[in-house]
This record gives sequence, C-alpha cells and structure tokens, in this order.
Amino acid sequence: KSGNIDVAELPSYIDNKELREKFNQYKAESFRYTCLGFNLTKAPFENELFRKAIAYLINKEELIKLSLNNKGQISLGPYPRGVWYYNKVIKAYPYDPDRGLKILRNLGINNLNFKIFINSENKEMLKTAQFIQESLKTAGIKTEIRMFDWQTFRHRIIEERNFDAVILSRAYLWDPDIYDLWHSSKTGKGQWNFFSFKDKEVDYLLEKGRKTLNFEERRKIYQKVHKILYEKQACIFLYETPLIFFASKKIWGIQPNPQGFLINIHK
Repeated sequence: KSGNIDVAELPSYIDNKELREKFNQYKAESFRYTCLGFNLTKAPFENELFRKAIAYLINKEELIKLSLNNKGQISLGPYPRGVWYYNKVIKAYPYDPDRGLKILRNLGINNLNFKIFINSENKEMLKTAQFIQESLKTAGIKTEIRMFDWQTFRHRIIEERNFDAVILSRAYLWDPDIYDLWHSSKTGKGQWNFFSFKDKEVDYLLEKGRKTLNFEERRKIYQKVHKILYEKQACIFLYETPLIFFASKKIWGIQPNPQGFLINIHK
C-alpha cells in the first residue's frame, strides 16, 4: 500500500485496483501446475483405473472459475504448453461423472474415505480441496480436508509420505528432464517422486533421455513421457496458472516470461 516494493509476485487470482494504480502489472504464460496427488503405495490409489475415474469426476473448468477467478487453464501434464518437447496430441480428460462412476462400480468401490492434506497458508488450495470434496461426494467418496503450515506440510507430511492425498503446486522445469520427479528410484524419503509413481517404460525413457544428444530423438522421448504420465494420471493434473507480478513504475524494460521477472535483468 505504501508503494515501496519494487517487484512482487502475487497469486494469479488477485486483481486489486489499488495495486494496478501504483504498479505495472505483468503476466507471463503458464508457470506452474496444481495437482491432486495420491500416495501410490496405498490401495486403491495405486490403481490406474481409479485415478482415471477421479479425473472424470472433477469439472476442471468450473474449478478454475472458483479457485482462480477464471485466470488459468486445464493442466495437460507435467510440461507447459508451447515448449519444444510438449506433446500436442494430449487431450484433457473430459468431465464425465457417469463414466467415472461406472469405473468405480467396476472396481467394486462403493464407499471410500480418505484424507486430503493441504498447506493452510494457501487459500487457493483450500478452495480447490473443497471443490474436489464436493465433486467426489456425488460418487460416494468421503474426504476429510486436513490443513498444515508449510513447514509441517513439506517435512512431516510429504517427505515422510504421511498422506493419502495432497493438493499442491509444482513449478514447471525448463528442461524436459524430470527424472528426479518421476523415476522409480526417486521415491525415498526426501526425494522428489513423493507420490511413489513407478512405471518401467517411464523409467527407461527418462534414463534414455539423459543419454540422448540428438535434438529430435530427445523430443520424441520426452513426448512419450508426457503421454504416459498424463494417460495414467500419475497425479490428477488439475490446472496451470500464469505468472502474475507487479513492478514499480520506475522500472522499465521488463519482458514477461514464465521463467520469472528477472530472466532478462541484464538488459
């Protein structure tokens, strides 16, 4: 309010007239994606069909309207649109609750209770969790939302794998190598494949991608990784958000970029 901040990143859903009067507002393309991730060491979360059913039960367009004031788009996997390794053939799981219910019945899941853990300091996550809670209730799935401060959420819940499901945001990486996030060797305590996703083909491709120098071959490898992770719903990819930040009007030459507002600071 005093106008003394030079640069500040803010959540994409904030639209404050007072801020816009004092600062220049900048917006870049997708910066991070939000997902509902399951502990895949537990049943029924490890079942790919169960995860697909959940994907069909969530109306992501309505979720974006509620949580982001419509300032976002449906996430289609672990890579942002527009990068050279993005797989353009990926299509979003449609909102199809009948199909989701049919899958659950075929799996023999009529009643299920589990907890969704979120960071209490993020209002967007609470709105998202509540929307998912209501969406799953129609399928006879009861969820309890549990909130923790960020340090507890990160170290006691995620690192210790003390969860059924979590909702969180992950920043996009600017190289397609997501070995540390999705390779089955990275599921230990403190490692980044904390959903415990394991797939032999994904492992092979991630290993091959690290050894491949040919540009076109590397593109094909990571497009396959993209396709598998999304089709299997390694996590429930919900939505992606742009990078929104405000800068003092005395600063010029800023070029919005999803990699951050300092990307061209030398200019």
